Amino acid sequence: MIDRVIQRGAESKDPGGAAVCEQREVRLQQAQFFITLRGVLLLTLCLGLAACRSRFVEATIVNQGPTLHVLEFDYPSASFGANLLAAGGKFHYRFKIQGSGPLSLQYEDGEGHPHTAAGPNVDLGDQGSLLVTISPQGAVTWTPSLTNPK
Repeated sequence: MIDRVIQRGAESKDPGGAAVCEQREVRLQQAQFFITLRGVLLLTLCLGLAACRSRFVEATIVNQGPTLHVLEFDYPSASFGANLLAAGGKFHYRFKIQGSGPLSLQYEDGEGHPHTAAGPNVDLGDQGSLLVTISPQGAVTWTPSLTNPK
């Protein structure tokens, strides 16, 4: 009798049960695929963003002499400056070169005399660092460390 109950139970099982299990398995595999795909796409995006960076020049102007006034730094397509650069002071500025041409620096010494110093030429896309040093006698030294990966 027990054998008949077991056989009836086996016969009464849903014949479509195997198909439902297969569908669940397929859905699970699809979900795992899309999770993996999202991970790969996110990793690709992160690596792509890490490789991308803008080309900037980090400029530092160092004053080794007396206080300077009305400091103006000109580069192709723009300029920056400061009203005052104290003795022994440094001025940092980050800029993007958007054209080709010369750099220049204008300032007034402590007595109000204007000074102009011509710098090196730069090209569109240059990047790196630039050190501009103003000596106690007012001489300007340009130390560019620029590259252009074009």
